[in-house]
Amino acid sequence: MFLSGIISAASWYADVALAALLLLFLLAGIIKGFAKSTKGFFVFVFVVCVSLLLTGVTQDAVYDSALGTSIHDGIASASEDWGVAFNSPVTVNGDGAYCITVDGAEVPLSGGDFGFKGTFANFVAEQFRVEEGETVAGAAVASITGVCVAAIMFLVYVIGITLIFFVIRRLVAPMAKATLPGVRFVDKLLGAVFSLLIGLVFVWIIFAIIAAIGDNAAAANDYLANSAFAGILYNHNPVSTLFSRIFGS
Repeated sequence: MFLSGIISAASWYADVALAALLLLFLLAGIIKGFAKSTKGFFVFVFVVCVSLLLTGVTQDAVYDSALGTSIHDGIASASEDWGVAFNSPVTVNGDGAYCITVDGAEVPLSGGDFGFKGTFANFVAEQFRVEEGETVAGAAVASITGVCVAAIMFLVYVIGITLIFFVIRRLVAPMAKATLPGVRFVDKLLGAVFSLLIGLVFVWIIFAIIAAIGDNAAAANDYLANSAFAGILYNHNPVSTLFSRIFGS
């Protein structure tokens, strides 16, 4: 009862802190206006974050495209030289350890018989929860392909969005010096909306990092997941989905 009360209080604090942070971004946008809000450190962070989000949205489609297939086939071909620890179907013994069958006997991957490759193969198997009968290489190839596809798409989006902002800055630059009340109002309004969007994406990145830490940040994860306002953003975080897609859960 006492513990649940503490968690509830902490969740409430998380909501207040999140609301305060987003309010600061909103006020900063109103003060600076849209023309001046399209450059600076937080805009760079915004470009990176939006690129990550777009990467997460489009990664599956690109993964299944000719580009993704080509990358996958190349890595799969190379994986044939990774050794028996990666290319043999795995089994799970009574202790829950990943094993492969050698000369009719189950040999744990982490038992030292396969050296560093066995230790690493065991780590990959645990990380991606490889099912019995599948090879560790199969899971590793899928993960590496996902990383390559994500990296390519991320760079494409960063370059594309950066160019878009360059054009926008040139187009809206006169708004910063405008004297007409209507133009200044539009500049402030757009600045508020844009800065709030930057704050929202920034929060998603922070939440994704906390979620990725896992058990080492279990208390923070519980607070955020159970909060009313922050929980909505925490539990529906496309950046966390992208991290899980690439690095496993």
